[in-house]
Amino acid sequence: DSLHDEKIEMAIIAEGIPATTSIKNKNDYRVREIPLRDAATYSEDIENGYYEENVVIDEKVYFAYYVPVKEDGKVIAMAFAGKLQNEANAAMSKLTQSFVWLSVVLLVIFMAVDLVFCKSLSKTFAFVENNIDELSKGSLLPGEEKNSIVREMDDLLLSTKVMQENLAKTIGKVKEISGQLSGDIEEVTDLSDFSVIRARKITASMSKLSEATEVMDQNVQSIRSQMTDIENCINDISESVEHL
Repeated sequence: DSLHDEKIEMAIIAEGIPATTSIKNKNDYRVREIPLRDAATYSEDIENGYYEENVVIDEKVYFAYYVPVKEDGKVIAMAFAGKLQNEANAAMSKLTQSFVWLSVVLLVIFMAVDLVFCKSLSKTFAFVENNIDELSKGSLLPGEEKNSIVREMDDLLLSTKVMQENLAKTIGKVKEISGQLSGDIEEVTDLSDFSVIRARKITASMSKLSEATEVMDQNVQSIRSQMTDIENCINDISESVEHL
């Protein structure tokens, strides 16, 4: 009778009848009949124990389990444990209701947590979107740092920050190289201007040289003409001398 508080009935069935039991009939006498499977037909069940859903005892229906009691490897009796179906069903119904209420409470809690979580994710997405938008506009200034409770989002925030820093370094180097290139171009421009001036001077000198050459050619032609005249005069003198 030790499990009455748990609404569980016990019995020891030997030779097909209860040798002892906690189940009492309407007259408050312990019952003398508890159904048991035939040992010849269900020898394996008798050896290993079995479960029954509809065991009728004194016009009451039980959920029952039978376990063999052995001595020297031989089954000498069966231990019976049973619970009234209506009590078990009431307990299961109560348990089901408890699970339903617990599920409702957990669902509400989950929805609240999910709402907070989604808001946090939404803010993080908005922060990342704003940073990327600033990058698209050319802003490379370090923005406000933000952490997320989601590891992947935290990685995304870190990646965005690293990308911003790398872009800032890259553009800084590009600006530095552009400055150097601009200086080199100015120097080349100055040299080109100087070369143009020199070339113009050379062109002018060549023009003067050409003019001088033309004058010299004219002078040479005049000298040749004069030499021809002198030669003619010498010939005339020579003839006159010979004549004289």
